[in-house]
Amino acid sequence: PEVAFIVGDCKAPVLFVGPEFITQVRNIKPQLPDVRTIITTEGGAPEWQDFISWRDAQSGDDPKVPIDRKDIPIQLYTSGTTGRAKGCIITNYSVLENGRAYAAHGGLLSVPEGEIRLLNPLPLYHTNCLCSALTMVILTCNCLILPERFSPTRWWPDVKATRTNAVHYLGVVPPLLMNQPKTAEETGHGIRFGFGAGVDPELHAPFEQALAMVKRGEIRDG
Repeated sequence: PEVAFIVGDCKAPVLFVGPEFITQVRNIKPQLPDVRTIITTEGGAPEWQDFISWRDAQSGDDPKVPIDRKDIPIQLYTSGTTGRAKGCIITNYSVLENGRAYAAHGGLLSVPEGEIRLLNPLPLYHTNCLCSALTMVILTCNCLILPERFSPTRWWPDVKATRTNAVHYLGVVPPLLMNQPKTAEETGHGIRFGFGAGVDPELHAPFEQALAMVKRGEIRDG
């Protein structure tokens, strides 16, 4: 399976496994010679250590590992639509510059320290969320809200419940939201800006109105 190829290709020595992948990892473990330690995020596999026990066994001291801007903290894989998935190497410098550039936008995209509650429906294994959104909120002491997955029916209730005041989106999000019945949560939510790409030009104005941002600013698309 593809997961065996990816784990083998990146030569990861440690593998964290969610409960839905335990059986699969048991089956492919002989194909993963570089994996020395397997940790389950929620238990369920007595042959491997669970995350809480592993975490609590670690020292609280700074390991004092030298860090360089050219070091590679992340290797994300493509979707593999033209063949096998390809590992994309991302350096410390790239991650930090993504977050710094976001934080420095200013204007409609101002992110005052400690004031932004950013809802991003994308997973952390997506560069948008991991390298841009997460790094920005860490650098600016703000909050990143991660729903389990994007849901057009849960979008507005989640926005209201989490006190979201900024959102990320991809081009597929606006039409899905615009096709939903109007709800009470669509008003009075306090969103300051939306940041994303790929919106159909004909949906720009309706989407801005749906986000109630006409008086506070505009969608930043790009």
